Amino acid sequence: MLGIVLFLGNIIGTGVWRAFADRTRNAEVIAFAQRLVTLTDWAFTLSGVVLILVGGYGMASAAGMI
Repeated sequence: MLGIVLFLGNIIGTGVWRAFADRTRNAEVIAFAQRLVTLTDWAFTLSGVVLILVGGYGMASAAGMI
């Protein structure tokens, strides 16, 4: 569950950050927002994907599929 929250929450959050940054039409603000989007993608989206994969493997193992 935590993996899904990290994965989807980060995708939605970064979309909002980027949309607000783009509305300013200020290149410095947009560049800063993009750096944060890239950083949070690596930190939160990647960790969310890993947790989802580990959870899926665990459920498949518990169900006797592996």
